[in-house]
Order: sequence, then structure tokens, then C-alpha cells
Amino acid sequence: MNVLTRIKRLVLKGRYIFTEKAAAEIDFDDLSEDDVVESILSARRVVTKRSTSSDRLPADKVYILTAPNFSGLWIYTKGVIRRLNGDENFYILISAKKER
Repeated sequence: MNVLTRIKRLVLKGRYIFTEKAAAEIDFDDLSEDDVVESILSARRVVTKRSTSSDRLPADKVYILTAPNFSGLWIYTKGVIRRLNGDENFYILISAKKER
């Protein structure tokens, strides 16, 4: 399964979490959680980047999606897939804001 399909399935199952930074960006841009979810579900491509690693944390694959919500508003999201709660994967949104 490709990574975009994997992200969309996690979001459809409600297995996503907003970081404090992403939640603040959503508030700042007067967006709703639904706006972000709609954008992710509308995405047609994903850009994969590697985050930098530190002594304590390994490098993650970071996924960037830019797509419109169902009303046509373009939204930029950035996230990682992480295993939480034992063996369940979640999509962790690091950033979610209006496309600039």
C-alpha cells in the first residue's frame, strides 16, 4: 500500500493527532479539524522528506500534503506516522495551515 493511501486510511479511522503547534496553526488560520481532514482526503500526492535525527530520536519520514478542502481552500499539512498504544499506527500532524 502506498503511503498516501495509508495516511488517508488512518485519518478515516480517526487515528490522527494534532501536535500543539498544528493546533495553534489551525486556530490562527481560523480552520477547523474538518477542514484539515477534508484536505488530507482530497490529496493526490505526497512529498516525503527525512527529518533530522538527534542523539535521542531517530530520523522520521515526514509527509507533506497540499490539497484543497471540500470548499476549495488549499491547506498545507505535514505529519509523521508513528506507532502508539502498543501496535496501532497514528498520523501525527506536525503542521496544518492555509497554503501560502
